[in-house]
Amino acid sequence: AMRDFKNRLDMQQKRSSFAHTDEFNHCIVIYGKPGIGLTTAARKVAACLYKFGMVANENPVIATYDDIVKKDEQGTVTAIQNLFQSAMNGILIIDDFHRFQDDNEMAAGMQAVDLLQKAYVEAKHQVTLIIAGYAIELKALMDVKPKFARLFVSNSIELMGYSAEEYVKILHMIAEQRGYVIDDMADAALERNIKGAMKLPNFKHIYYVLDDLLEPAITNTANKASSKRRATEDDYTIIRQESFALNENGKSLEELYEELNSLTGLKGVKEQIKNQIQVQKTIQRAEREGKELPGNQGTLHMVFT
Repeated sequence: AMRDFKNRLDMQQKRSSFAHTDEFNHCIVIYGKPGIGLTTAARKVAACLYKFGMVANENPVIATYDDIVKKDEQGTVTAIQNLFQSAMNGILIIDDFHRFQDDNEMAAGMQAVDLLQKAYVEAKHQVTLIIAGYAIELKALMDVKPKFARLFVSNSIELMGYSAEEYVKILHMIAEQRGYVIDDMADAALERNIKGAMKLPNFKHIYYVLDDLLEPAITNTANKASSKRRATEDDYTIIRQESFALNENGKSLEELYEELNSLTGLKGVKEQIKNQIQVQKTIQRAEREGKELPGNQGTLHMVFT
């Protein structure tokens, strides 16, 4: 997307017989699913635009819904004017733009979108606007705000996610940033697990890597090290495969439960497993937070008759 943007910019600048036109706007929309890296991408795009020589100010102004939408319309107008003034000859990034979307056309967020479009036009191309947000909400917003949508018609970037192998690499990188090392022997099992999770419609991308894999593994590593009489530094810093508590077939808990739910009947089994999952998550959360648990938590033994 940045290559295409740069080529169009070069072509426009080399057509010396034409002054600056509205042939394409310098606005960019970046959208995708939660946890896919939207904010990071917006910042990287801003850095590219500065390197292209498009803007004079290297540091973008970054805002969110709460910085823009105020209690009354005049407050919102003033907030937008101040943001555009601060971003003059530079870049304005509005993050989490999906929050502006509302089914009610008169909602404060939807009205703010119109005000943002008006402010961009009045700035006369002296502000480059980058917005980032969740795909479903942003696409719905663009459908009902055609004038605003036209600002981004040439520069729409959708992030599709990463391969399972790339997610494992990201997992290693984040762990190292926190002072841990993941045993390479766990990579194959982690990749299988992530491939299974990626099939789910609510896959959380980086949030899955962080919340469902890394955080529990760090807790399990700490618990195992603390139970040893003579734990070494490696016991506290190396995260091994067993600490990820991956099931043998590599599928995520969510995928296994979805398979169970897809079966006809078995209502009692489905309810029992659902309740047991909630109980175990409560126990694990309490253990992570260092809370005491009741003495009798029951067992996981089952009888099928």
